[in-house]
Amino acid sequence: LFEIQDDADKLVLLNPRGEVITRDGKLLIEIAHLCSSASETKSKREVELERDRKQADIEHGRMQAQLEGLEPHLHRIKCAALRLRTHCSGSRCEIQEVAEFMCEPQVNLDAQASLDAANQALGNAQEVIKQLPIAALAAVRDVTRPTAALKAAVEGTAVLLKLKSDFNAAQARLFRSPAALQRRLLNFDKDNVPKSAYTR
Repeated sequence: LFEIQDDADKLVLLNPRGEVITRDGKLLIEIAHLCSSASETKSKREVELERDRKQADIEHGRMQAQLEGLEPHLHRIKCAALRLRTHCSGSRCEIQEVAEFMCEPQVNLDAQASLDAANQALGNAQEVIKQLPIAALAAVRDVTRPTAALKAAVEGTAVLLKLKSDFNAAQARLFRSPAALQRRLLNFDKDNVPKSAYTR
């Protein structure tokens, strides 16, 4: 009836009247299955899209509420900015003065050269102090008739260390412990020189 061989793998489709629709129904069944699967996938995607749309609406509503809550603050900020602009427009000279004051001062070349020379001299003096024997400092303690150079050196040291610039007083104070004196001189704060030292 269907003209199908015994060894053939066929699926015959008939209509309600028994008429042959196709002798290769397997392909149509597969197509129908694919269409059904695609339809189910589409339905799932539509459900997911609807869920995402609802979530987006919720987020939009939340953000809108936050924006409305910020409106009063925005108004205050605008008013403050307007007041600041009005104030600044009337005091530009003051702003310029502040800006100039805040700028880092530039050291001129002569001053920088003098500073470099002073730092070099300080470094040389520290090297001399390091090499000075403790015994030589201790010997100063017993001097009764100092030379002019020794007197000037002791009194100058006393001024730097904020002591009375008198040889005998400085001799008694500074040379009680020669090692301590050496440490004080090596650790001397060059940024804390007494004003009286500049007049000597």
